[in-house]
Amino acid sequence: MKHTKLNQSGFSHLIVVVALVVVGVVGFSAWRVVNKSKTNNSISSAQQILPNDLSALKPIDEIISLAAQEIGTRLVVVAELEHKDEVLVYSVKLNDGTVLFFDAQTGDRLQLSSTDSPETDGDKPLPTGFKPAITIQSAVRTAIEKRPNQAVSKVELELEDGIVVFSVRFADKSRVDVDALTGIALRVLEPGKPEVKLKDDDNDIDDDSAQNGVDEDDDNDAVNDDQDDDKDNDGLMNNEDSDDDNDGNNDDEDKDSNNSGRGSSNFGSNSSSDD
Repeated sequence: MKHTKLNQSGFSHLIVVVALVVVGVVGFSAWRVVNKSKTNNSISSAQQILPNDLSALKPIDEIISLAAQEIGTRLVVVAELEHKDEVLVYSVKLNDGTVLFFDAQTGDRLQLSSTDSPETDGDKPLPTGFKPAITIQSAVRTAIEKRPNQAVSKVELELEDGIVVFSVRFADKSRVDVDALTGIALRVLEPGKPEVKLKDDDNDIDDDSAQNGVDEDDDNDAVNDDQDDDKDNDGLMNNEDSDDDNDGNNDDEDKDSNNSGRGSSNFGSNSSSDD
């Protein structure tokens, strides 16, 4: 009887050891799966970031011209520079929801499928024959000045409020719209924050219908200008801002640094009422 009890005790210990081994193997396997998934996600995210140098790419208007040869009466709504299947491509979205893909370096037509569902309802098409006066590289450089240290994920050429803009999208879901003709940054949008309008038709940064000359809070941030260290609300302190009037020209080279329509010798200052 005593021998039987010892056998039963030993058997129980063996079961516990086997169970621990099984749990360890399963746990390790699960860890490898999760870790691999995280690694793949990191790689996937990295692949979505645009390279710093875009100078070797085909001009976007050239791609639109290539698309025009096969779209008939359809119209281009958005032309977008992005990664697709690990290739840098231009995606040309038409007003019927069709998407045409072109190799961004060679201009070759690519037979790729779109996993997105293009939302073109309500979007106005680009003006026929429109040609940007600035390059994508220039637009990205201007946008990065407003969102420093952020990685660019894609760039869209589209119509916003009647103006054709390069809409530079960042990995953190923020965006900067740059006028495709003047190269001026028009607006900044960040997740969870109100839109920051940098310039409108009246040279009024906030667009609250009050001219900056009589508006004590130019950027609408509830801080009076005489107490506001960042009067144009572009994330740069006044004494560090090399483009006080947000017209795309550095103050030391800008003869109209207060954007008043008159020449100015007060370069680098932010004392203008029309910052």
